Amino acid sequence: MRKQFQDTAAGAPASTERYVQLKVDFLRNPALSAGARLIGCLYATYRGRGGWAWPGVRTLMKESGFGRDKVKRARKELIDRGYLEMTRFKDGSGHFTGARYKVSEALLVRHGTEG
Repeated sequence: MRKQFQDTAAGAPASTERYVQLKVDFLRNPALSAGARLIGCLYATYRGRGGWAWPGVRTLMKESGFGRDKVKRARKELIDRGYLEMTRFKDGSGHFTGARYKVSEALLVRHGTEG
């Protein structure tokens, strides 16, 4: 009997069959750092409805083995190059309380298309 994988991080449903297909152009892009490519891959695995993902920095640190600064630099690189779109949230008093990220279709392979 297969043991089911249980991910307790927000935005990642438990699944034994979950996968993503990434474009070769993204994975081999020499303009992107290796760190940005890995963090982009991780964001793609957290992508939910509408393309939004919101894994925390700690989750990305744990899964990538990177420190906080490297995760943030990689995320900024992905935003600057159009692979992620950030939306920030404010509380009732106007203070930022968090963010979520939309994963670009430029990262993902759609069925019936080439990578």
